[in-house]
Amino acid sequence: MSPSQEDKDPLPVEQQEFVKANAGGSVTFSCSFTNISTSFAATWSLGCESETNLLELPSYKYRTRSENRNQQLIIANLTESDSGTYCCHVDIPSDPKNKRTAVKVTSVESQKDGSLVKANVIEADVGESVTMRCKHKNDGSSYSVSWGIDCETEARNTLVGHACYKNRLKFSESNKVITINNLTENDAGLYCCYVEVAGQSTQPADKTRVRVKERQRQGGHCDKCQMKTLVLLMEILRFSSLVILIILVSILIKKSA
Repeated sequence: MSPSQEDKDPLPVEQQEFVKANAGGSVTFSCSFTNISTSFAATWSLGCESETNLLELPSYKYRTRSENRNQQLIIANLTESDSGTYCCHVDIPSDPKNKRTAVKVTSVESQKDGSLVKANVIEADVGESVTMRCKHKNDGSSYSVSWGIDCETEARNTLVGHACYKNRLKFSESNKVITINNLTENDAGLYCCYVEVAGQSTQPADKTRVRVKERQRQGGHCDKCQMKTLVLLMEILRFSSLVILIILVSILIKKSA
């Protein structure tokens, strides 16, 4: 994405629903945006930092097709090597600006049973917070929502009561929205929400991959000052050692005279 695009406000993006597919099967990505009254065209890429058209990559040749002006992408004959982050880039021709790009992020990951899942991706730094939402269509029946991590396993590893998340969780909207504060590198993983309707459990609904990056230290004026101080101390130490050596040599010469 060019610097001119980064300065522009991103278009609002609709969340992608959870999709599960077996190796050898197919998966469909929908690039849908809100608050757009005009038509738009989309291109797809593997990795959001790249704008190389996915349809032009040799490894996806004969396995992909697009529909509705590329707003929908279908990948067939899935393999574990298809795991990764997929993005759609939207160009609105009627926009008076040169080009305005919005990115929809979706991750395809390989599970322990060999199946592939599609999940939302959130990246955050250590110490920051992440907020995840569980989508559920309510038909009027009573329901409850719970959250878990490591959704690749059959056992529910729920967050509530988990010692690692004590005093760091915040729930809202009847548990449909969860916020994890003060992130650590250990918080990275695949999170999912479980919806129980009328006491009956369902499979994990939305899945979100959280990636936690270590906060990089920014070198600045303080670092330069510390370096200068260290160099000065080393020079003082070297000079002091030289003076002490000269004094000792002088004493030895006087004693031998």
